[in-house]
Amino acid sequence: MSVELYETKWWSLDIPEEWDVELEDDVTVISDEDGVSEIGISTLIKADGETDDDDVEAFSADLIERGISGVDGDCGEYPATCFEYLDDGFACRDWFICCGPILMLISYACDESNKGMDDAAISEILASLRLYPEAVSESDDD
Repeated sequence: MSVELYETKWWSLDIPEEWDVELEDDVTVISDEDGVSEIGISTLIKADGETDDDDVEAFSADLIERGISGVDGDCGEYPATCFEYLDDGFACRDWFICCGPILMLISYACDESNKGMDDAAISEILASLRLYPEAVSESDDD
């Protein structure tokens, strides 16, 4: 399977040729060609200091209030807190990753009936994640 590097100022991923990438508002949306799975990636930059568990707790408060517990794990080479849950017929997983001033949210969803179908592809995509926290200190002309 061939892959193509997709790169932003803050991160990069290897995207298999069977997947498409679109930018919708401030969210990068990665979807498979058969419409089974979708990944959404949001990147938040903390103005002062480094992101930490308090930031994860603040941004995952709605999940925690619903009784969904986060589990410590990894997303690629980065420590992450992962929440797995069902929501309105969809199987969902959210990874919160802190890396320096970057707080990244990676959300995955598929129809509940397709749960597990793309797990290997999702794992392969996320294993290629590279974050660029040093970009925060560089001047930004955007």
